Amino acid sequence: MERNENEAKSYKTYKRRYFILILLSMCLYFSCFQVLQYTSIGDVVKKYYHVTYIDVSWTATLSFISQIIFFFPISKFIEFNGIRTSMLVATFFLTFGGCLKLIACQRNLFWLLLVGQILGAVWFKSDEAALVVGLTNSLFVLGGITSFVLPLIFDDSNIEETSEKFLCISIVIVVSYGTFFFLTLFYVVDKPPSPPSQAENNRTSNGRQSLKTLFKNKNFLLLTITFALILGSSWSFTITLNHAVLKQFSNNHIIFSIAGILAAGSGIPGSLIAPTIMKKFPNYRVLEIIFAFCYALSFLLYLLSLWTQSEWLLYVSVVGYGLSMNALFVLTLDFIVEVSFPFTESIVYSFSFMGESLVALVEAPVVTLLTNNWGATNASFIYLGTAVVCLLLSLFVSNDMRRRKADCHEAEPLILHST
Repeated sequence: MERNENEAKSYKTYKRRYFILILLSMCLYFSCFQVLQYTSIGDVVKKYYHVTYIDVSWTATLSFISQIIFFFPISKFIEFNGIRTSMLVATFFLTFGGCLKLIACQRNLFWLLLVGQILGAVWFKSDEAALVVGLTNSLFVLGGITSFVLPLIFDDSNIEETSEKFLCISIVIVVSYGTFFFLTLFYVVDKPPSPPSQAENNRTSNGRQSLKTLFKNKNFLLLTITFALILGSSWSFTITLNHAVLKQFSNNHIIFSIAGILAAGSGIPGSLIAPTIMKKFPNYRVLEIIFAFCYALSFLLYLLSLWTQSEWLLYVSVVGYGLSMNALFVLTLDFIVEVSFPFTESIVYSFSFMGESLVALVEAPVVTLLTNNWGATNASFIYLGTAVVCLLLSLFVSNDMRRRKADCHEAEPLILHST
């Protein structure tokens, strides 16, 4: 009886986790803003640096190269060194990347801006449940919303004004990341005194698992491919939205800013509503199919809005896209953790995000080229096709909730024995 009471007391959470969550979320906010800050004002960057739209798209897509190369090594680094050391290293490089982009405000240093983009591409993912994923994703989305305000700030700016605004933004980024570095140094710790759940304790006691087992898991493979297509297309869509909307709507920056803010802004309720639905209706397979269908439908409406040049249909489509994509993001990511248990989140996330980076790295330049040569409407068929593939893949996934089963399996003997 005494043993069981001690075990029950060991599974608790600590208030410090809220501070770490806020710090991680703010890193996500600025990371998303940095990745998208130049593509959201692609026409301004194109004029300022005397480059093409394809060159501008590389400011975002280069970050995906670093993710493909470094995401798995970084996940192993986190696993061996803990969250505190990992955050210190990450925030240091994020600050350094921001400093490089501060120097790159000179018009002949576009290449240095690209280097800064690579170093500024490190972004965090939570090791906790769907609600925390939703909260961190909301801050990430908020960073995207901020980037879509930039066209209004840079509208009708001359070269000198553009240079000053680039400089101010870079200073804010550097100071913010420097602050995050010192907050991490003084306040972040690696682990709580005790595990937060039975499943987490069970995972720790199981030791290391062979990756061969993971890659034989059909559900893991299907969901990882689905996630890579969803998030990769999302990045590509966000990167190319400036080019597509300005091409179809006569360089109307107001329409683009509204569309961008609606697309990103609707992602916040999408990220927060999804965990609530998942908690009340834990059949992830059915939810995956429903969300994937809505995701495909939103791209169909987007394609029609470009074809008809309908402003209101554009706004409806991007709101639907933001809601469905972010809900699908939270669901699929948590589903991957469920079906791959007891593998750690850092390992399964690394493969998911490497896949996402590969998709975005290929898709964004291809869509940009197609938009230049065949028009924005025809290029957008790629997004619709990708969404349909995600819907088809979701039909073959089973509802294998391994993490929840581990929680129930471990908890029941304690309850029975204590009574």
